[in-house]
Amino acid sequence: MKSVQLLLVSCPGLFSVIQLSLSLSLSISLSLSIYIYIYIYIYIYIHTYKRLLDLLVSSWRRQVHMLLAHEASVEAVTSYSSEMSVTSANVFGSVKLLNEVGKDLPTRAGDSEANREKNRYPYILPYDHCRVRLSIQNSHPHTDYINANFVPGGGSERDFICTQGPLHNTMADFWRMVWEQNVRVIVMVTALRDKDIVRKTYSQKTHSSSPLAPVNCCCGLVCTDKEAFRYCPTDRIITHYYYPSWPDRGIPKDPSSLCAFSDHVRQHLEAIPRLGPAVVHCSAGVGRSGTFVTLLWLMQLCARGIKPDIRAAVEDLRLHRMWMVQNLEQYMFVHQCLLQWLSGGTGGTSAW
Repeated sequence: MKSVQLLLVSCPGLFSVIQLSLSLSLSISLSLSIYIYIYIYIYIYIHTYKRLLDLLVSSWRRQVHMLLAHEASVEAVTSYSSEMSVTSANVFGSVKLLNEVGKDLPTRAGDSEANREKNRYPYILPYDHCRVRLSIQNSHPHTDYINANFVPGGGSERDFICTQGPLHNTMADFWRMVWEQNVRVIVMVTALRDKDIVRKTYSQKTHSSSPLAPVNCCCGLVCTDKEAFRYCPTDRIITHYYYPSWPDRGIPKDPSSLCAFSDHVRQHLEAIPRLGPAVVHCSAGVGRSGTFVTLLWLMQLCARGIKPDIRAAVEDLRLHRMWMVQNLEQYMFVHQCLLQWLSGGTGGTSAW
């Protein structure tokens, strides 16, 4: 200890060096601590900022997508409206050309002697290449026939089944088709009484040969039919939509009611799993049924931002079932409904 004191006394500059070294060590340790604190602060700040930035970017993206969807809708209305004003003079020519579509397609099954009594009208027959085939019963080959066709609807070639209104002798076949094709939605675009023909499909049970026993539960104008298969414990819920105010070969009085009805069905179909096609029928299953499917199909395209093409849609439908969209009045009505729906005038449901 004394030697150290003597060393410090004899070398006064050494004390200053030691003091400087200690202060430097303390300063360095403090600096390191400060750097560490600053690093931790920056790390936390950057990660917090990154999360906030991600949230902002996500929000901006959603807003951009909504804006683009709105612009697409506005553009569709503008484009479609201008196209209608230009081509309205050519609509009659388009319909006339469409009358030739599908005329050469065979209808051998519907023409056969064994199946003629199953057709409501002898001149409205299903095309063979896309007709709905039922399961064969008791090895009888003609039991697979029903006057019905698979038709496209914007998703696949089998989005819908268009069929005639069931006859007394085809009622069991109708419900067998519903069961075998896993149908969950039926759209009926005709009145229960049409031209003195009372349709009892939904008001009475099918006769004993049918595997289905309908139990009707109607709420307002949307009916849900719960079908119980007699030989299977599984029940199915089938939603039945009913639009009665549509005359045969004609059009509804108000396009807004059909727009609201069609849009409601469209949203329902998009919300549920597509386990099977939806069935659409009127009397013959061509005019009103074809008009409804065309409108629904083009609504779905517009909702996806795709420009509608009525002529192309009707042509495709007529390659799957004859006389879909039966006349010029119905063809023009699709244009009218689509314009009203695109402009936001869907109207109410009071006229259903």
